[in-house]
Amino acid sequence: MKKVSYFLLGLMFALLYTVQAYAQPSKGGTPPSFSIQSSTDVYEEKIVEPIDVDKAIQEDATRGGVLWAGRSIPVDFNMSNSGTWTVMPDGTKIWRLKITTTGAKALALAYDHFYIPKGGKLFIYNEYRTQVLGAYDETTNPSGGLFSTELVQGSIINIEYVAPKELPFKAEKNKFNAKIEGDKISTTDLTIKSDKPNIEISELVYVYRDVPFLDRYDITKQTGFGASGSCEVNVNCSPEGDNWQTEKRGVAEIWLKNGTSWGWCTGGLVNTTNNSGIPYFLTADHCHGLPDAGEPYASAADMNQWQFYFNYESATCSNPGTEPAYNTITGCTLKACSPLNGGSDFCLVQLNTAPPQSYHPYYNGWDRTNTAATSGVGIHHPAGDIKKISTFTASATSATFNGGTGMVSATNAEWNVLFVATTNGHGVVEGGSSGSPLFNQSKRVVGQLSGGSSSCTNLSGSNLYGKFWYDWDQTPGGTATQLKTWLDPVNSGVTTVNGYDPFAGYPDFYATPTTIYEGGSVNFTDITNGATSWYWQFEGGSPATSTAQNPTKIVYYQQGTYRVSLTTTTPVAGTQTIEKVGYITVLPGSPNVTIWCDDFSDPAKWSIINHSGAANQVWQITANAPVGSYSSTNPGKVNSTSGGNYALFDSDGITSTNVEQWSSVQTTTGVNCTNYGQVILKFTEAYTKFYDSTLLYVSTDNFATSTRYVLHEGFANNQSVGNANNYTVDISAAAAG
Repeated sequence: MKKVSYFLLGLMFALLYTVQAYAQPSKGGTPPSFSIQSSTDVYEEKIVEPIDVDKAIQEDATRGGVLWAGRSIPVDFNMSNSGTWTVMPDGTKIWRLKITTTGAKALALAYDHFYIPKGGKLFIYNEYRTQVLGAYDETTNPSGGLFSTELVQGSIINIEYVAPKELPFKAEKNKFNAKIEGDKISTTDLTIKSDKPNIEISELVYVYRDVPFLDRYDITKQTGFGASGSCEVNVNCSPEGDNWQTEKRGVAEIWLKNGTSWGWCTGGLVNTTNNSGIPYFLTADHCHGLPDAGEPYASAADMNQWQFYFNYESATCSNPGTEPAYNTITGCTLKACSPLNGGSDFCLVQLNTAPPQSYHPYYNGWDRTNTAATSGVGIHHPAGDIKKISTFTASATSATFNGGTGMVSATNAEWNVLFVATTNGHGVVEGGSSGSPLFNQSKRVVGQLSGGSSSCTNLSGSNLYGKFWYDWDQTPGGTATQLKTWLDPVNSGVTTVNGYDPFAGYPDFYATPTTIYEGGSVNFTDITNGATSWYWQFEGGSPATSTAQNPTKIVYYQQGTYRVSLTTTTPVAGTQTIEKVGYITVLPGSPNVTIWCDDFSDPAKWSIINHSGAANQVWQITANAPVGSYSSTNPGKVNSTSGGNYALFDSDGITSTNVEQWSSVQTTTGVNCTNYGQVILKFTEAYTKFYDSTLLYVSTDNFATSTRYVLHEGFANNQSVGNANNYTVDISAAAAG
């Protein structure tokens, strides 16, 4: 059979700079390795076999409740058996590890041990360096060592640890024996040892469904939201969301773990009768597990790695042009639950960390009576999408959830509501909405979502919420199965509680945008409740101060990261100051742009160079489609973006064996990349596996020298099935600077 490899190249050099998002509470900053431009900048890569996605999706179809989206792959990577240590030019020592798989929408890491000593920093970032998590430091260390870090876009995840320049030490023992000898103290068993990091990665979380909020980091995409139905209504639409701006702040998306499976639910912070500020979070028990339907409960270790995503929403009614930022908390502890089967389907957890002031949290009030709401809303994250709002205007009715064997609630333990059309759509619920709160007309939580039949194609379907009344004390068992003990710690006996803002009257603000380029400007918005005066300080900004409530067009001329502080006066809190360190990031140069893009629509812009002298070892730039086994019906065929032209290379033109096949295509419309710090080459290749390799060589001196990049190498067997692959190769080592 004749072997023909054909390529369709839409070659594009794109300038990329690091863009950081809000993440788990961390210190910000940029990994030191981002300053390395040397071709010797290599470190160990661990390649992990992907999961069987088709099998996982088939399994998901037989499971209830959660919108499953990922699986754990067991690994054993630590700082002793994996990664590479490098000494930076300034003497800083860094440890790096790249973990690679194929086909994943996103990856995350789970740890058996996670410990960072004082002065150490840990960063995690994606292939494109557009998403950076961290820096994590000693304040991040979890109790007990179990930890997980949030999702990272793509099939490649990089870990970088930065060692402190002065190695910290600590005592081996908490106390020691000593005796006084004159003016000296001699010790008998004090041992001092270096305080070393301990990063032990036990699981690679492989995500096989789209993760909307991560597409902001994929240079091949613009946005990722929109996974939910087209009828859904964004939470900041008017008039739907106008009266719910406070309550929405308590609602968050959950990325949860149960055994080896990961998936999406929703839930919300709930208040206590004494306004304790304890971060209790209410969701559905079927998010926690469905043991009566064959789905065991998540373990305590699993729940210690749950992640809670706050404030993932559009700032306006319309979908934004780029992915909005978000805030995360990792880990929780189970407090009480009532199963879906025979109960009311609630799960109360306590977050490991209380959301800080910068998250603008709100602990929603509740109503534990069995009084039907006359109207209200549900606030949720359908399909992992940005925050939505669904409205009902007729009284809720008592109902019994019936999802089949092992999924039948207690009689009348649920509220059923009918969501209605509103100005901007017709809200419903979907997978991922499970556990989200139902609010009554008094803006109090009266239930959490179990499920229903509503959808954008079934607008009048059911929407069933476990009753807060039943959650309170109806399930037998007491403390472990009822909300009462936890949410009324002072045994007040009250039946309704208002919401609680732990930072009411304290200053808070946000900026748009927070990442700019030199010479760019930032607008600031005050979100302090009841402020009567404002004093802003903008490190690195011009002007450097302001007394306006909402300063606009603060210009930053110099690259760097800068703090912003706001001092306000309110009747409740008096005069208080909030400072956000490293809040504004100013990047060098100008915004990311495509500096050159070409394909094969004009063959005159390309030259073909035969390096080996063999007559048949040349490319053809032609409008003729590939022939032979690579017909138009071949699944691996790549469609031309230039109207039909291909760069075609016939490697079977060589009759002798063991001959290097060596020719190249070169553009005549190139661009000088001297002044750019990072250069990306993107192209599409159609390739069939035979006994050979495909290597990419990049040269800036007409191939007097070149840098080699391996696309695929050394296949051991023939496989006459075409594979269309999209490649994004960071060629900065060869082309940048």
